[in-house]
Amino acid sequence: MSPGAGNAVYPVTLNSDTMPRDVLVAIRQRRRHDLPNKVSVCCLPIQWDEAYEFTAPKPRQWWRRWWLYLGCASNDYGGTMFDIIDGLYEEGKINRTQMGQLEALVRVAMGCQYKAEQDIGKHVILGMLAAICGAVVPVVVGIQTTMQDKQMAHYLSYFAIMLSLVQTVAVTLSQVGNYSQSAMSRRMTAAEIKAEIYKFEALAGEYSEPQSHHEQFGKLMFHLAEFRQKAVEIQYAARSGGADKKGDENKERKKADSGMKAEGKRGV
Repeated sequence: MSPGAGNAVYPVTLNSDTMPRDVLVAIRQRRRHDLPNKVSVCCLPIQWDEAYEFTAPKPRQWWRRWWLYLGCASNDYGGTMFDIIDGLYEEGKINRTQMGQLEALVRVAMGCQYKAEQDIGKHVILGMLAAICGAVVPVVVGIQTTMQDKQMAHYLSYFAIMLSLVQTVAVTLSQVGNYSQSAMSRRMTAAEIKAEIYKFEALAGEYSEPQSHHEQFGKLMFHLAEFRQKAVEIQYAARSGGADKKGDENKERKKADSGMKAEGKRGV
């Protein structure tokens, strides 16, 4: 039987004893999706620093980037959270199923962080657009009232009406989309997942006793499942009232946090 082969009873074990690291990484890269280091919002690129926790920076040379885009080269995951999970698996501290669960959590954190940066970008762009239109409209109206040319005055009035409509649409989209609150919630989810994985890898904090990754894995899954369930419950409880969403969500979070700590749990 060739190295790394397996069957339904004894599945393939992808570790450093049966397969070289370069082959191991090449196999795992096929089931990972990558996100760009820059978030694009309305053709405006926004750099997000947390991207380097998930993937290496893109090459600076244009031909290297083109080579990577064509699939002739692979992305470097060295020093990322994926590399940490690979190291735990190769050292035999977690099994293959646990490695897959951790990689799924890292992808969730990566997606939440990426979407959060997109939401922040939308919130900033819509706010700036509304502020600019609100500042320009009085100026246009003032110029229009002093114009002697009637036709030009009509054009300026139409322009002021259009700016007012743009301002109203921008403010409405920002309020209905609730981008700022959504970004904060997604950032909190990503930060919680990353912090728990880092503590689990180091066997620190609540994962310090016993000093075994296999025995602490269940506690890690329980903490993250509990956190994500409570976070969803808080958001729905706050938004179902239809009043002050941000204030209601903070109240619900404090209520859930107090209740969980009273039960001896970690809280939200």
